[in-house]
Amino acid sequence: MNRIKIYSLLFPTSVVVLFFVIGSCHNGSAGHDNVITRDLTVKNVSDTMFISQASSDSIIGWNYELGAEVDMPIDGPQPLYDSVRWFITKDLYDMFELEALEEKKLVPLEKVCKWNGDNIVTDFIRNYSPLYEKSEMGTGAEYLTLKLVAQTSTFVTYYGEYTICGGSCNYGYGFYTFRKRDGHQLHEIVNTKKMKKFLKNNKKYRDLIIVESDDEYVGMMDNGLLYAYRLYGTNGGFLEEMTIPYAEIKSYLTKDAQELIPDD
Repeated sequence: MNRIKIYSLLFPTSVVVLFFVIGSCHNGSAGHDNVITRDLTVKNVSDTMFISQASSDSIIGWNYELGAEVDMPIDGPQPLYDSVRWFITKDLYDMFELEALEEKKLVPLEKVCKWNGDNIVTDFIRNYSPLYEKSEMGTGAEYLTLKLVAQTSTFVTYYGEYTICGGSCNYGYGFYTFRKRDGHQLHEIVNTKKMKKFLKNNKKYRDLIIVESDDEYVGMMDNGLLYAYRLYGTNGGFLEEMTIPYAEIKSYLTKDAQELIPDD
């Protein structure tokens, strides 16, 4: 999944999310024989780092602020725990390995995978602070929020916000659903064309279609499919949302998504 970027002169207060890549931190096994219903329990961890420095020949300095607030898993079915922890670790890694510095990689991912402190956000800040002090960074800010927003006997869903600010702010949103029994992330939940057709053909949802664009997001919630879209011209394009009961939308979902919804 590619990072979503929208350009705005406004300064959003929080953040989006990124992409899920199978890598060296992810050691979960994929078991398909059992439906595991144990809850994923999480602990909210957050921290902010502020970096400032003035050049030797100028009184004008630069500053860069990094902040993160995430729901880190502390218990749950092992494959799910491993998958979600890797997803969060990779998002934090992408944020701290700033885009301007990606080519030289300040810290190898393999090393990051070994960090296992109680507050992984603080681990990142502690390890990256001395490296940033030696780097040439512009003035700006970066924020990441990852929150557990839904959990059933078959899946969990995270919501993410991500912001990068420099001369202007780039921001985006995302929903991320993981199958509980094996930690598999569903990269497709609904067919986009079918979704648009469904919304147009249902009078109670038709008026909620503001624009025809790709700036639409869906997330599996406990009681239905959360459909969110950008409302342009209001607060720089923040999300408006509605929840569609599964009884109405189930047939428009992908096979993997349908299998996670219990039959009524």
